Amino acid sequence: MPYKDPRALSAFQAEWIKQRRRDFLATKGPCAQCGSTDDLEVLRVTPGPKIHWGCSHERLERDMKHFVVLCKPCRLNTQYASRRRDIVHGTASGYKRGCRCNACRAHYRKIRRPH
Repeated sequence: MPYKDPRALSAFQAEWIKQRRRDFLATKGPCAQCGSTDDLEVLRVTPGPKIHWGCSHERLERDMKHFVVLCKPCRLNTQYASRRRDIVHGTASGYKRGCRCNACRAHYRKIRRPH
């Protein structure tokens, strides 16, 4: 029987997707880094499609080759480490990121007061 109230249908679909995601991650867990089974998430490791939790199980299995299952703390640490870059000394970005070596200070002075 179809839902007469669109909000009730939307709430049912949202809960169904959440439960499907939880069940799928529970079967793919534990965390690949620490072994935890709490608060599991997926992290894309290779280019590929997004995960659509409402699609078929076969498609989910096929698309999971592009992802790894991690707990939330491990996912955040992994993403933070991949975004962290070394400071390049003698550049404005080095100075702006907090480096105050002579090379960074000299470059920053040069771009702030060009003569």
